[in-house]
Amino acid sequence: MDRLSQKELLSEGFSSLLKKTAQAVGAVGGALKSASDAGITGGLGDVAKGAASGWKKTGEALTGRVKKLEKFLDDQGLMKVNKPKPGEPPIQEPVSKRDMKGNVAIVPIVQYDYTKDTKTGKISGKEPMEGVKIETRKYKWKDKRWEVLRDKQRKTHAWGVELDREDIAEAQSDSEGPLTGKVVKHETSKGGLAYGTVVGYADEYVAIDPFKGNRAPGIYGKEDTKVEESTAEEATQHYSAPKTEGTSQKNLLRQLTLLCD
Repeated sequence: MDRLSQKELLSEGFSSLLKKTAQAVGAVGGALKSASDAGITGGLGDVAKGAASGWKKTGEALTGRVKKLEKFLDDQGLMKVNKPKPGEPPIQEPVSKRDMKGNVAIVPIVQYDYTKDTKTGKISGKEPMEGVKIETRKYKWKDKRWEVLRDKQRKTHAWGVELDREDIAEAQSDSEGPLTGKVVKHETSKGGLAYGTVVGYADEYVAIDPFKGNRAPGIYGKEDTKVEESTAEEATQHYSAPKTEGTSQKNLLRQLTLLCD
């Protein structure tokens, strides 16, 4: 099996290549087809333009965020790979729900090469490009599609991270999240429990409206993997229970001193 670089692929011409590889499984990504349909030729940057237009035009029945993310990556000439040990080549892996955190997917990716059969000369598949550094990128689910996520700096506090107005507005417009509208609980950085209602998702965080008794400073964010579904009854019971003051180390040492005297 020979490796066929994307540069070689482009130089062969889109139309003729599509015809030659029509029966090859996984031969050409949606970006190439979109670029060909739009009459785009040139480098990989032009292929990306084809990918953008192709996403809107493609009417394929792809269901679920996982399949759509795989399609989005493929349109850009990218594939998800494992994180190999030093000296080992990367291996392609399918995108999975484990890559998702809220409305964000965090995926290790590389560019791929096409491979062709040495006997027929037809493209037969794809594999990670040699010598290319693995990058971990974030992608955001927005308006029923995936887009590249630009990291946003957020301040942290004992309950989670601060969310700005844009974050909160995004969360309030989200009705698809599995935890949206549900009461959740989580640990604070001080070791206590906090309860709140999820109003939606903002990037990789669930936006939590503090339950009555939760002293968090307004709606805040928490990674969805760090919250647990609860009930309003449990939250009410937690915050209405009488608080018992714990014994501090100072008081404990004083008591031990008195016992030893």
